[in-house]
Amino acid sequence: MKCVAVRKGKNKQFSKMVKHETIFKGLIKCKNCGCTVTPDPKKGKYIYLKPNRKKGCNCRQINENVANDVVAEVLKSICISTDTLEQYVDSLKNKFNQQTKENLSVLSTLNKKLDNIKSKLSRLNDIYLDEDISKEEYSSIKKDLQTEQVVLEQRIKSVPQNSDEVIITLECLSDVISRLYFIYQSSRIDTKRKILNLVFSNFWLNGSTLSYEIKKPFDMFIKGAYRLKNWVWWDSNPRPID
Repeated sequence: MKCVAVRKGKNKQFSKMVKHETIFKGLIKCKNCGCTVTPDPKKGKYIYLKPNRKKGCNCRQINENVANDVVAEVLKSICISTDTLEQYVDSLKNKFNQQTKENLSVLSTLNKKLDNIKSKLSRLNDIYLDEDISKEEYSSIKKDLQTEQVVLEQRIKSVPQNSDEVIITLECLSDVISRLYFIYQSSRIDTKRKILNLVFSNFWLNGSTLSYEIKKPFDMFIKGAYRLKNWVWWDSNPRPID
């Protein structure tokens, strides 16, 4: 009967087991005891981030909106001017153009070696057919040449040959970086979590203070990051420490 009730949606206990999707689930740790800060959805619109604190820890819960505002301020401060972006992309183009020339030179050398191996294999067959070498010698030499051929073919495949695609990708990425705040604000929770994992390496809760560490290269694009890292929140209104 219980199975029937669950299937028909009549089991109230089952409905309570549905997990609430939250932005910061599993992303924040206590600075003092290392425990995980767990989202605690309350009836209505509020979600609190509660530390599963150990004895003696002074961490306190904060509203998810508070943490979200900290993130928003960081993303807002990520800024790449048009001139900087153009210089950055031009620098990358020059770097990859130089790398492309080097790659082409390497490919040319490897292909010449590969052609030489193929020629040797062809001549080896002729020598064997003319009975100038024994079958054992033929098999041994052929095996060595084929092994060298496989190695060369693998090296050729490993040489990057898509520098144009890389430049286009970097141009798109640079453009996305400059619009991270707007993308974050307009995205669903799953996309917001991806952005957080992309930009931030750690979140820490110390008392009521939320701090963070930013991954490279995003730390280079942030203006005034030294001010933002020490924002403290005692209630719903942010007040930076002097």
